[in-house]
Amino acid sequence: MLSPVPPLPSAVAAAPLVAAAPQPPQMARGIFNPGDERQPKSRMTYIMLGIFLGIFGAHSFYAGYWKRGALQLGLTVLTLFYGAIITAVWAIAEVCTVDRDIHDVEFS
Repeated sequence: MLSPVPPLPSAVAAAPLVAAAPQPPQMARGIFNPGDERQPKSRMTYIMLGIFLGIFGAHSFYAGYWKRGALQLGLTVLTLFYGAIITAVWAIAEVCTVDRDIHDVEFS
């Protein structure tokens, strides 16, 4: 037959069972802090990048669309510039339709 377990001392019983997760250090307000105010990017710069360097995805990188820009750059370079026709049309279409960057801030 088993003997009953003695009660725990009050200090041990009051301790939390799960330790609290450490808090991450607070970042200074800056470009990578999502709580800060974003400055609008220039619409004219976006258009010029799209016209002159659009086959390389420079306008997409400028607006913060890194995956889209990498896809445009890869399509152009990996096809030995045969895909530049496709990315040129793609860039002109984006210049005409995209009016916000990745953080949903309208171009100025």
